[in-house]
Amino acid sequence: MRNLNKNKVHILRAAIAASMSVLPLAAGAADYVIEAENFVAQGGTYVDGQPNKVSVYSVNGATAINYVNRADYTDYQINVATHGYYNVQYAIGTSVASGAAIELLVQNGSSWESQGQTNVPVGHWDSFQPLNASHEVILPAGTVNLRVYGAGSNDWQWNLDSISLTLESAINPQPDPDPDPSPQLVKTEAEAFNAQSGTFADGQPTPVSIYTVNGKTAINFVNKGDAVEYNLVAPAAGSYALKYSIGTSVASGSEVEFFVLKNNVWVSQGKTPVPAVGWDNFTSVASAQSVELAAGSNKVKLVGAGTNDWQWNLDFFELTLGNVDPEPEPEPEPEPEPEPEPEPEPEPEPEPEPEPEPEPEPEPEPELAYSLDATASFLNFVSSKKTHVLETHRFDVLSGGISTAGEAQLVIDLNSVNTGIDVRNGRMRDYLFETATYSVATVTVPVDLAAVAGLAVGEDMLVDVSATLDLHGVPGVIDTQLNVQRLSATRIMVQNQSPLLIKAADYSLEAGIETLRNLASLNVISTTVPVDFVLFYEAP
Repeated sequence: MRNLNKNKVHILRAAIAASMSVLPLAAGAADYVIEAENFVAQGGTYVDGQPNKVSVYSVNGATAINYVNRADYTDYQINVATHGYYNVQYAIGTSVASGAAIELLVQNGSSWESQGQTNVPVGHWDSFQPLNASHEVILPAGTVNLRVYGAGSNDWQWNLDSISLTLESAINPQPDPDPDPSPQLVKTEAEAFNAQSGTFADGQPTPVSIYTVNGKTAINFVNKGDAVEYNLVAPAAGSYALKYSIGTSVASGSEVEFFVLKNNVWVSQGKTPVPAVGWDNFTSVASAQSVELAAGSNKVKLVGAGTNDWQWNLDFFELTLGNVDPEPEPEPEPEPEPEPEPEPEPEPEPEPEPEPEPEPEPEPEPELAYSLDATASFLNFVSSKKTHVLETHRFDVLSGGISTAGEAQLVIDLNSVNTGIDVRNGRMRDYLFETATYSVATVTVPVDLAAVAGLAVGEDMLVDVSATLDLHGVPGVIDTQLNVQRLSATRIMVQNQSPLLIKAADYSLEAGIETLRNLASLNVISTTVPVDFVLFYEAP
């Protein structure tokens, strides 16, 4: 069972070691480098024959920590100058072929909140390689307590030399003299549980497992009767609307039940059926019941409550404050009776408005020979920042088809851009694509339907095309090659033969990229991005 607060072993450090544990660096380098051996506490439950849960050793001129097992952890304390988003990089090594992962947590009150976990690739225990975390971390200004945790499934995890934190962008909140009374949100990542339980024998080492899919970290192998527990902080007492980001491939018998611990008794807040959308296709599912929370710390539990042996996978759940228990307001003093207003002058009769011109009949939608299978299709693009940092992004919503007249159209919903980081998604929508004005990008390509119809099942062909991309209000022609393959009598697959290079200057996007660069405090962001896609089409 994973329990981050169990069996802590506190290690007192000499004052000189504590003062050297975090080193602010010069501009251009990491803002903070935490030496792994300068932890202030450690813990874990695995018996590895060592006197402490985590050991300190020296190798190749570096001092580092080793004998880190599954569920072992070390805690650190740093003084942060700037509230903001920070990139995380580990100097880390392992000889484990698979099942090694490092998780970063930040203390919030009495609980530890997960910021995400990163798989550690196989190398060597004593060869510390830079590993960029798969997530950012938000750090407040002031004293911050951090924890690194052996989060993989293998009994042996990794050795660690250091943790580097680099400010990506500062958060400068403005004081609000009149606070907004709109609903407040409490979002909890599914993998940040502090206890788990269950009895179903699914062949896994723990009742519930953690995995990464499509850039998200979530929990899986949740069976009937399995449970995960969380500590969360509610901003106020009241009723909260509950939503899950959840998925299952079970056609029926999958339910999630929400409990709150009240007076040492788990009280159900209701069950929610989970629709069959696929294990890894997390969809938003709202509970029909509200959740009653006390102000401050609350213990909650999620249970696989359906009848099927296999239940659901969960990315996160969120609670939105609705009905708050307000303090009573004083009775207002009665206002004086207003003096009667004089009778208004009668208004002249309005002139009749002219009859509106009838709107023209809309043109009929073109008849489709093939419809796009948006669930199976994908379109990715790669951005580059700081010269050598590459990141893959995607659009979640695609639509379109191939008409019987031989024209393929792909419509890309720019509001669905998914970079894996919510604040960056918003910046791209607002400052790069300007989706309030340009909500979609459209690609049109002429198609030789006779040639496609002549393909046998399993046969493919390479086609030279001139596609038109309408992006940001600017149409442009792209000459490229597409590979078309027939998968069945009714299904074809279309993919690019080589990456398409989209230049910002061709579509008036340079100003937006410059705004993104300034917001993220970066020296450079690439203005040319490679795009890859695989599209599946189905005939009726």
